[in-house]
Amino acid sequence: MAAPVAASIMLAACGGSNEEVSSSYTEQQSVVAESIAFDDKECAAQRLPIALVLKNNGSEATRSVSWHFAVNRVNHSDNLTGLDMGTPFTDANRRTDRIIEPGESFKVCSSAPRIEGYAPDSKELEYRVILDTK
Repeated sequence: MAAPVAASIMLAACGGSNEEVSSSYTEQQSVVAESIAFDDKECAAQRLPIALVLKNNGSEATRSVSWHFAVNRVNHSDNLTGLDMGTPFTDANRRTDRIIEPGESFKVCSSAPRIEGYAPDSKELEYRVILDTK
C-alpha cells in the first residue's frame, strides 16, 4: 500500500461549475483532487454541498483518502479557514475508505469549510484541497 502522503491542490470555486486542475501538477501527485463542484444534486440530497472528484494517478490502490480545505479570496494569500484546518482527518464527512484503483476517478460528497462572510460557492474564493492518502 502507498505510504501516507499529504498533497495540496488548487481549485477555483466558480459559482457551481467544475474546475479542472492543471495536468502538469496532478501528474506529480499519487492522488489528486481532480475537480470540485457546488451544484451536484446527489451531494445536495445528502446535505453535503461539495462534490469532490478524486483521481488516483499512482501505481497502487488507495485504502483511504482524507482531506481539508484551505480557502482564500482570489488574489489574496490569507487562508480563511484557519479553524477548519482543525477538523480531524478522521471526520466522516471529509474521509472515504473507498478503494480507488490506479487511474480511477471517484466522486465523493463533502462538508464545506466554515468561511465567515462568504457562501462556500462564492466566485470570490479559491480552494486548495489538502489530501492525506493511505
